[in-house]
Amino acid sequence: MPPGIMAFVASGGDVGAVITQLLCIVIFFAIYTPFVLISNHTKPESQEA
Repeated sequence: MPPGIMAFVASGGDVGAVITQLLCIVIFFAIYTPFVLISNHTKPESQEA
């Protein structure tokens, strides 16, 4: 099930749970995106040759 719908069903219909789960997903992407971008731009030393 999609995250928003799963939070709604699991909480018994509480809209606040949906908002909280979506906010957590946004924060997750905001934290991890810079690290993924940096990782994509760096090459391991063994592959430079």
